[in-house]
Amino acid sequence: TVETSPYLAKIRKKRAMVPFYKERTRDTEVSSWLGYPEKLSCDEYCGVRGIRDAAMFSMMSDCMLRVGELVAVRPGEVSTSPDGTGRLRVPRSKTDPEGRGATLFMGAPTMRRVEAWVGELVNQHGSLRSEAPLFRAMWKGGRIRETGLSPQAVRKNLKAYASRVGLEGRFSGHSFRVGTAQSLAHRGATVAQLQTVGRWKSSRMPADYCREELAGRNAVAKLLYGGGDGQDSGGGES
Repeated sequence: TVETSPYLAKIRKKRAMVPFYKERTRDTEVSSWLGYPEKLSCDEYCGVRGIRDAAMFSMMSDCMLRVGELVAVRPGEVSTSPDGTGRLRVPRSKTDPEGRGATLFMGAPTMRRVEAWVGELVNQHGSLRSEAPLFRAMWKGGRIRETGLSPQAVRKNLKAYASRVGLEGRFSGHSFRVGTAQSLAHRGATVAQLQTVGRWKSSRMPADYCREELAGRNAVAKLLYGGGDGQDSGGGES
């Protein structure tokens, strides 16, 4: 259950240790937890609706998708590589009005979830039209509709799942996008790399979203404190 989840207990312990829990870190949590269902020790991802949402959230996290981009995904824009990873072709986006397009990476676990959802679509509808929406609305009882999900429905689902696993705060369709950027910055991604993978027109947005992670790797952190790992290398005396 949600209450006995060891992962949820870990989050609560972390919050108890940090009295001032900053709003910005919640995006990282929602991306890390809802984007990777195997971390959740609860039954919220069960059933056909859960299969859809697991694929949807994982794709949003890996590809750093905007909600409008997610609901526009078509099956023909998704492909699987020989190593089990996937690629998503985004033909047009907010920062690409000319329609040059972008090809985005999805890890093998994400592709397995996408393929499971595609299997449900085929089971219920008999075929998969490449031009139809990949992520669709559902009737009660797990019946998949022909119509695609709306951006409002995606945001509602996100907030509902966050509440069920004990995450608090304000979440939006951008939470996966920002949270993945913060996670990448924490693992050493540069602003230029973040700008590329997030498809931002300028470096200002990723630099702002990840300012605390990037500060941990600035000149002071690297040269005075041994690479930003918190160990004092002897510098900094006045």
